[in-house]
Amino acid sequence: MKKGDVVYIEADSWAKETDELIWTTSKETAEKHDMVEDGFEYCPKALIVGAGRLIKGLEESLLKAGMNKDYEFDIKPEDAYGKREAKLVEVVSMDQIRRLPEYREKDKDGNRKYPEVGDEFPFKGKIARITWMSRSRVRIDFNHPLAGKTIHYKYKIVKKPSKADEKIKAILNADFKKAEDFTIKMKEKSAEITLPDWCRYDQDWFSAKFKLVSDLREHANLEDIKFIEVFTKPKAKKSGKGKKEEGHEHDHEHDHGEEGKEDKKKDAEKGTETDTTKGVKKTPTKNAKKNEKPESKKTTKSKSTKSTPKKGDKKDAKKGDKKEAPKAKAKGSTKNKTGSKPSSKSGPKKSAGASKKK
Repeated sequence: MKKGDVVYIEADSWAKETDELIWTTSKETAEKHDMVEDGFEYCPKALIVGAGRLIKGLEESLLKAGMNKDYEFDIKPEDAYGKREAKLVEVVSMDQIRRLPEYREKDKDGNRKYPEVGDEFPFKGKIARITWMSRSRVRIDFNHPLAGKTIHYKYKIVKKPSKADEKIKAILNADFKKAEDFTIKMKEKSAEITLPDWCRYDQDWFSAKFKLVSDLREHANLEDIKFIEVFTKPKAKKSGKGKKEEGHEHDHEHDHGEEGKEDKKKDAEKGTETDTTKGVKKTPTKNAKKNEKPESKKTTKSKSTKSTPKKGDKKDAKKGDKKEAPKAKAKGSTKNKTGSKPSSKSGPKKSAGASKKK
C-alpha cells in the first residue's frame, strides 16, 4: 500500500501481557472474549493509510502490506501507546473533581453522579482517568490505558475501492459512520452529499464534517463538496372519526335481541319522567289575564290617590303633592334604565294602559 490509500481491513488486537482483547472486527471473536459492544458494527473497517491516525507500528506495517494477505506481529510500547510516565499521574481533591461538568449534572431522580474508579474525562486539556480515590482525594492518570503494554496485532486488507463514489463512502466510514445512509451524486470533481435525517441531530457530525471535507479533498481529489439537508413535511395522521363499527353498517332501526328491547324500555321510561317533571310550560289563560287588569288599576289608583288634608294644613298638603309627583316619575325612569323585569302584578305595560284610561 501507499500513503493516502483508502482500504478496508479485518483485524484483531490484544494486550500481550494480559491477553486482553482490545479491538476486533469479528463478532465471533468478541463473543468468545465476552467483549460484545452494543451498537458497534462488526464488519471490515475503513481507514486511510499514512494519515497519522493509527499507532506507529500498524502504520508502518500497512505501507508494506498487500491485498488479501494475513499479517500477525507484536508492536512494542514505544511504537504503540507509549511508555508509562510517572509525571503524568496526579493527586487532586475530591471537591475539584466534583465541580467538573460530568459530575454537576443530575439524573432523573435529582441526584448527582459520584466519581468512580475507571471514569475518564477531559481535565487540563488532556484525558484523565481515575485510578484510585478516597473520600477527600482522587488519583488521576493522564497516561493512555494501554501505555507500557506490548500490542499483538493481526489483520488482513480485504478491499481497496477505486471508484470515486466508493472512495467517498469509505472515507465517510473512516471519519464518521453509516455511509450507506448518505446519498452521493458525482459530477467531475464535485460531489453532492445528501445527509440522512438522523445526521442533523448527531452531535458527532458537527465536528466530523470538517475532517471529512479535508480528507475528501486530499484523498478523493474533490474540489467542490456540498452537504444537502432535506426537511420533509411529516404526513398528517388519519383520524378515527367517521369509522363505522365492524359488522354494523346499516342505518335502519331494529332491535338487537332482548338487550336492545330492554334498553328501549329504559329510554322510554326516562323520557316520560322528563316530560312530567320538566319541559312543561304553563301558559296563562284569558280569564287569568282579565283578572290581572283590575288589580293593576287598583294599584294605580292607590298610587294616584291624594290624602285629604286637615283643616289648617292646606299649605302642607300642597307642598306634599308637589314633592310626591316627581318621585313617581323617578321610579318609572329607573325601571326602564336598569332593564329589570317587572313583577306579575304591576308591569310597565299595564301601568301605561291604566294611565291612558285616566
